[in-house]
Amino acid sequence: AGTRYPNGGFYGMGHYAVFGTSDGGTMYLTYLGAMRGTNDAFKYNGLPLRLVREAPAGMNIIPANPPNPGILFVDHEATGRSGHNAHAITECKNGDILAFYANTSGIIHGGHTGSGWSEYKRSTDGGRTWSDPIVFDYSKAIWEENRGVDGTSYTNSLVCAAATAPDGTVIAFLSNWWFRQAPVYFLSHDNGHTWEGPHPLEPSATGDESGRVHGRSVFVHDGTVYIASIGGRFSGPVHLYASIDNGKIFTQRGEHLFANRRHRDHVFYLTISVLPDGSFIAYTYQGGDEHYAPYVISKDLGRTWSETRYAFMEKKVRNPQMSEKIGDYYFLHCRTGNRGFDSGKFVLYKSKNGIDWDSGIYLNRGEGVEAPGSDGYSANAIIGRYDPAVPDRLLIQSSISYAGSRVNVKHWWIENIPGTEVKK
Repeated sequence: AGTRYPNGGFYGMGHYAVFGTSDGGTMYLTYLGAMRGTNDAFKYNGLPLRLVREAPAGMNIIPANPPNPGILFVDHEATGRSGHNAHAITECKNGDILAFYANTSGIIHGGHTGSGWSEYKRSTDGGRTWSDPIVFDYSKAIWEENRGVDGTSYTNSLVCAAATAPDGTVIAFLSNWWFRQAPVYFLSHDNGHTWEGPHPLEPSATGDESGRVHGRSVFVHDGTVYIASIGGRFSGPVHLYASIDNGKIFTQRGEHLFANRRHRDHVFYLTISVLPDGSFIAYTYQGGDEHYAPYVISKDLGRTWSETRYAFMEKKVRNPQMSEKIGDYYFLHCRTGNRGFDSGKFVLYKSKNGIDWDSGIYLNRGEGVEAPGSDGYSANAIIGRYDPAVPDRLLIQSSISYAGSRVNVKHWWIENIPGTEVKK
């Protein structure tokens, strides 16, 4: 960095840097250390700038002072099991929270597997306490029917997305992308106590056309429930479906999202939300450059979509999961890529417009009590939206490694978000 003299010449590059500070002083940095002062000799010199963005006043993350191990939600370590991949959260209209997760083998692929079934827990007190695990019966029945004598089958049907429709119907979407089977969904009219289904997302679709729904690929907007799906096993076509009758019937609304993306590999992660102007935005993942998240925008309620654009993510991105706007901010959490330096961590980004993201903070780095590699398959939901007496909070759920590829399920909360003090 060095400094630039008034005559235009540079001095000290590679040896020291002098930064101006907001109190009118200077910070003089060398390889030997730092010195702060008010040296007038630098007053008319050209100095480098370091812009530090502070967190919005009042916003806090629980547990505090991340990165940290998070709040233990499911202890798969106690049974040698795993919870890889399938996560979904929704708040019911009565205020109950349903948090879905996978219960999979801890042996197959070292726990990095979908060989198992889905369970969920219920909270009736805003997430302070949770029920015992509740097995999603259809999910376990599919695995039992196909697991074989050695129990190693990947034929499964896991709850990978969930939403609460405008009339209070809870919708749980299940996928088995490994064998290119089309998604199905279940409906609950009693806040997740009983379930009706399975219903096909699109009766005529094959798994190659509509194979996988994923995390925050479902949202509700102006009385309509939307769900996006990815065809095939990993990188098929991306379609958008809509239901105007609270989940009774879904019809295809838009097709071939990300059709012109540069890197066609690894498009098996998907998240979608609504921008401040009412446009829809969908993000996916590319393996070619993990610092850039491909996104597309629709300005006509999902019928047509823009060309693929790219948002810069400083700490990289894999499996992005974007929240709805909560207060003044959107949040996006993900694994910090799968390749190269500092991969495999769990990071949280925030943005005011859903496109320009900050530098991110690590929620978990796989350090201390956690095993290297955080896994970072995740989901989120706004909690408190149906109670006008309390500010909204964001609940984040993620799989975090405890031994190699075996994972537990952890929670983080974001509270006191600017703009959530008054209900809109």
